Amino acid sequence: MFDTKRNRDVDVESVNASSPSTSRPSWVRRELKIVGRIVPPIVAQYGSQQLVMATQLIYCGNVSRRALTTMTVASTLWNMVWMPITGAGTAMDALGSQAHGMQDARAVKSWAMLTTFSLLAWCVPATAFLAGSESVSKTFFHAKSEDAVEIRNCALIMALGLWPLAVTLGLQKYASVQNKVWAVGATSILTLFANVAFHEAFVRSAGGGVIGSSWAMVCSRCVNLVSILIWIGVDETWWRGGALEEHRAAFAAITKKMTQRVAQLSSSGVLMVFGEAFAFELTVVLASRLGEVSLGAHMVMLNIATFTFMCGPMAFGTSASIRVGNLLGAGDPWLAKRSAWLVIAMSMTFMLCCAVTIITAAKEIAKLYTGGDADITRELMLIAPFGAMFQICDGLLGACNGVLRACGKLALIAKSNLVSLWTFGVLSAFLFTYVGDAGVRGLWWGLAIGVISAGSFLAILVVRLDWTLESEKAKTAATNVVRDDPDDSVAPDHADSVAELT
Repeated sequence: MFDTKRNRDVDVESVNASSPSTSRPSWVRRELKIVGRIVPPIVAQYGSQQLVMATQLIYCGNVSRRALTTMTVASTLWNMVWMPITGAGTAMDALGSQAHGMQDARAVKSWAMLTTFSLLAWCVPATAFLAGSESVSKTFFHAKSEDAVEIRNCALIMALGLWPLAVTLGLQKYASVQNKVWAVGATSILTLFANVAFHEAFVRSAGGGVIGSSWAMVCSRCVNLVSILIWIGVDETWWRGGALEEHRAAFAAITKKMTQRVAQLSSSGVLMVFGEAFAFELTVVLASRLGEVSLGAHMVMLNIATFTFMCGPMAFGTSASIRVGNLLGAGDPWLAKRSAWLVIAMSMTFMLCCAVTIITAAKEIAKLYTGGDADITRELMLIAPFGAMFQICDGLLGACNGVLRACGKLALIAKSNLVSLWTFGVLSAFLFTYVGDAGVRGLWWGLAIGVISAGSFLAILVVRLDWTLESEKAKTAATNVVRDDPDDSVAPDHADSVAELT
């Protein structure tokens, strides 16, 4: 009844590499080959997404300094709500990847549906927050009245893009946990080109300014949704008889326990990403009190750091959540552990290269963002070394985050982010900047301290993992659960029980 064969591409090579007697060069080569197939399209996905954001700032920055400042605040507010929403999607990283490792095709579909519903639900309070962006920009960013109105207009337009983007993220997770990552990467690159085309049309040709840029973002996100839908439809041959019946059966198989599990993990995921992303976004508020030049330099450096993180640690972390989750679900803790540390090493190496690039090419990057604004370029050159300082630990943080997500430990990651990034990071950044009078450099000193402490703590958690226990829990945690009350609707071939991930 279900297309289980289609869902069995947990790499069979891992079966031959799972024995402790396997030679070290053998499993390393195998994992490098397998992870090497997963990482590039995920890098393309996250890199394209960040370039979409960078495109917006580049086009607005070349309109005027005021346009750059306006869009900086509007995009910051948008990121403040969107990034936590992405945390709700991390439930699929654990449940979907483990279900795929268990070769439970129906459960993968059920978890994807629940995750997408959760993402859409979180868009409701996010839209409400953006509706009040005028007062927020006045209070926290000290925007003038006319600027605050324009910021609100931009934020409200971009809020329309939350809904298609939420569905897109759910579909991307659905494809990724099945190792169909090339679809996600290709459609993300297509979206980037569409975004540039829309900005050319709405901002440069039509002279739409920040409003035109906001509409360009909405249109590009609709392109992203349509393209990933088309790809999945073609891949699963939705036109064949019974193809959509598999999805209807997966929807009917959703139980209260599954809904509660997704709600629990999604909430933890929101807190996890909120603790991480909002700590960085709050520094934009602090930078806005230092003047237009400091804010512009800080936003450019933050955009660069975010780009390197998304293309490196975030991509490697997502790869780890897919690969490690698949292996745990397949009952292979030996290889799951080794794959995890291999990905962590790759992530840290990538960020070392990024740190060197940031230091050596800061001036050229500044000119790209500001159109040659001498004041912002000069300020950016002062903070570039500190922006590069924490790159390696940022690589450790992102990759360990992905490994722990594969084990379903989202609540633990959330607590770590809140303590490390806020207590050590944001607080020290505030003290350095305003008490120590270090200016915008103090913000980056504090961020470095927060990231180093967070990355170190998560690495300790990975070292202490009981991989055999995690594999045993994964074997039963991600499958459909049985009906234990009359309101649960399940298909007859559900698994007997569900184990809680802790």
